[in-house]
Amino acid sequence: MNTIIQFLKDNTTQEKMKKFNTLAKDIEDINQLFNSQNIAQSRHVKLRPKIQPNQIWLIKNEYLDFLGNTQKTSHPFLVLITSDIDEIDEEKFVRTLIVSPFVEMATEQDEICSDASIIGFPFLVETWNEQPVLTEILDEYVGYYEVKQTFSGQETFSGQETLTSMQWEFRELEISRAKYLNHTIIALLSFADNNTNKEFSATISFSGKTKFLYYPQENLSTNIHYSVHEPEVEYLPKNKSDAMLQDKHISYFDKTLPFEINIEKNGDGFALVVFTADNVELFDPNNVKINGLSHDEQTVFSPLAKGLYTINSKQIQKPITIRLK
Repeated sequence: MNTIIQFLKDNTTQEKMKKFNTLAKDIEDINQLFNSQNIAQSRHVKLRPKIQPNQIWLIKNEYLDFLGNTQKTSHPFLVLITSDIDEIDEEKFVRTLIVSPFVEMATEQDEICSDASIIGFPFLVETWNEQPVLTEILDEYVGYYEVKQTFSGQETFSGQETLTSMQWEFRELEISRAKYLNHTIIALLSFADNNTNKEFSATISFSGKTKFLYYPQENLSTNIHYSVHEPEVEYLPKNKSDAMLQDKHISYFDKTLPFEINIEKNGDGFALVVFTADNVELFDPNNVKINGLSHDEQTVFSPLAKGLYTINSKQIQKPITIRLK
């Protein structure tokens, strides 16, 4: 069990592994247990089902939060959904329990599933570690399991059970690690506070930088050129990009980008225009390519729903991510 505690403390980098040579093989075995390919072998459904209670899901190993920061974890999280989908600031979330393979750390009151056929190994349901999570970081459906005992958040962690020092440390580490999950909600709430009284927004991230654009916009940054167009522009549009000037939109250009980006909001949703003669590709939150209309050295993608999108182009070394909200 010391190996388990060390695994949870360690980020499994080679540099840290050298400090624990006697545990290296055991920790590597644990890493293999978390290998998503091994978990995939036990999946009953390959298609992404409707999100419902009692489902076990893999969480994405990396995600871009609402503040434009990339969050990463050293090994996959497994969660058991315990609630129907709800919404915060029009974003979908569910309540979950962490699913752990470390059944050795369970107390007599903990819930253990010994049926390895469900996700590929026996597991512990951490009924004392309930976490809200945005559904956008749910990666893949793994299996179905109904919790047999009742639970109420972290109540059993408040002293009603007799825990060994190892079990206490395990729970503290697991709850601390789960910040990766609840951070999705914390970042959203922080974003919503800054987005008060704004009709729509775009968060643009590339090359390690993040820019926030709002409509209407109040503060201008010195290294960004953009304009906010009011809907009362009076002229006959010649093409689709001119037509968008009759709606509310933001024009964005950074000196490190080879092209300008326009974001429009209208009754159909969002429209995104990239001003370049070169080919650009846009992918939706599920990494599905979206077809655009190219004309007059620009490409228009419309209509788009709110969400996270990725722009790829040979003109840029790394993709640009844009969150529309």
